[in-house]
Amino acid sequence: MKLKTALLGAACAMAFAPAAFAERGADGNVNVLYWQAPSTLNPYLSSGTKDVETASLILEGLAGFNEKGEVVARLAESVPTVENGGVAADLTSITWKLQPGLLWSDGTPVTSADAKFT
Repeated sequence: MKLKTALLGAACAMAFAPAAFAERGADGNVNVLYWQAPSTLNPYLSSGTKDVETASLILEGLAGFNEKGEVVARLAESVPTVENGGVAADLTSITWKLQPGLLWSDGTPVTSADAKFT
């Protein structure tokens, strides 16, 4: 019985050996693994971290958070504040300015209308 178990174990090890030596990212696919599948790729309609993190692979926001929890500009030139004039002194409006030269994957320019749509 021990010999049979050892032979089966060796056969399994040989069968799975090529997968263990595959170079990371060699097949061109990105696999995002969670205990539950994402329910939407729109982070604004998300129901949890699984949706937000998956959507961040395809959708970039005007701003986001860094590892310290601070708000940082992403597609925007800067984060609007009262000090830099992005937030009105009476706090009734916010003006975002896009970074110049932003392009979609097809080469067309990103516009304020695109940001407004999202």
